[in-house]
Amino acid sequence: MKIKKNLVAATAAVLAAGMALAGCGSSNGGSGDVQKTADGKVKITMWHGFSEADGKTLESIVDDFNKS
Repeated sequence: MKIKKNLVAATAAVLAAGMALAGCGSSNGGSGDVQKTADGKVKITMWHGFSEADGKTLESIVDDFNKS
């Protein structure tokens, strides 16, 4: 019974690691979907799940980056 629990736990850990690493990949080699301004600077878009005050602060930081 203990071996079965260990096997299930190990399988779950391997699957979780695989899903985590799959999120790091890019199907286009990282070269697509890059937004640039007219003068060639990179523009970022930040998605977040922060609350009201934190979200506004983060949006301000991103806006400042995009202006610089």
